[in-house]
Amino acid sequence: MDAFQQRLKALARRIPAPDPAVLASINAAVVQAESFVSASRGLRYEHPVAVRLLNSAEFNDLLGADYQPTAAERAQGAHLFGVLRALKLIVGHPDPVRAAQARVETVAGFYSPQLHELFVRGQAVNPQVRLVLTHELTHALDDQHFHLRAGPAPFDDATFAYAALVEGDAVVVANRFFSSLSPADKQAIGANAQAQAPAIRSVAVAIPPTVARMQQFPYTAGPPFIDALLAAGGEGRVDSAFASPPKTTSEILYPYRFLAGSRGPQVATPSAGGQVIDSGHLGGFVTLLVLERLMSRQQATAAVSRWVGDAFVAWQSGGATCVRDRVRSLDGSADGALESALREWSLDESATFQTNGADGSVMFTICG
Repeated sequence: MDAFQQRLKALARRIPAPDPAVLASINAAVVQAESFVSASRGLRYEHPVAVRLLNSAEFNDLLGADYQPTAAERAQGAHLFGVLRALKLIVGHPDPVRAAQARVETVAGFYSPQLHELFVRGQAVNPQVRLVLTHELTHALDDQHFHLRAGPAPFDDATFAYAALVEGDAVVVANRFFSSLSPADKQAIGANAQAQAPAIRSVAVAIPPTVARMQQFPYTAGPPFIDALLAAGGEGRVDSAFASPPKTTSEILYPYRFLAGSRGPQVATPSAGGQVIDSGHLGGFVTLLVLERLMSRQQATAAVSRWVGDAFVAWQSGGATCVRDRVRSLDGSADGALESALREWSLDESATFQTNGADGSVMFTICG
């Protein structure tokens, strides 16, 4: 169990038990939500799910709103923001710790696959809490059948892809639940969202817009991906995806690739120009964000549809971070749509650009 989960477990033990009347209402709401989720997914719960309803102070404390990260955790956050700064996806020097802490304020519920417990922000059962319960209980059901990955994950394309599968399924089931509600319940949920809007806007100041888009990717790109799976084979196809998950955000953005079993070639990590601070795969989604600085989202989406694989390495050079990324595409030549877009972007951002005739890959290097 990692440090975050250990801390979560210790804090959860210290939270006092709810009033018996509140506990009874929670239990009743959980039974109803589990019944809906089970029928919606076509799966049965293997065992009951522990659920805690917490007030905002308890919930924020549980998720670490005031948590002071270790030096290693601070360095990891600084390296991530350094990569994003080099790619021109953030400007200035926003604090990654503050951004992480601020995000806690926007979370309404949380399921821990390691603790097998579910935590919901709220003081009484209402339509909003029931909606959050449905979302989080979908995670619990999927976890019982497919053993969801748990704990903090590194910045990597496969991480985003897996999160989109997990959150996409929960959003789709929660949307079905919302559609089943009465007009009065829907209105209550809408009123709650309006009441929370000012607080969410104030929190958003601490989170760079591109980082916010990255955080929201699983929730925005995941549902269309799940819809494509459902159209192709119903809930059974969704189950199969959990058994053999997508490994790239390209499969999420273009579900036909996942359905066709297209995984793309392995791409060799390029050499670094200094001591490595990070490496991995930027992937289709981050490449899309990069190209959107130069062209419309429609043009960038068309170019990134040709992406089949990449590998990046990052290092520090003086006070800057440098990123070098090798990219392969379906076109397999420097004259393809993706390669042309990256060449133009490199010229616009004063990055270096190289082609490799041997394997058809291209490579850019940018510092910032």
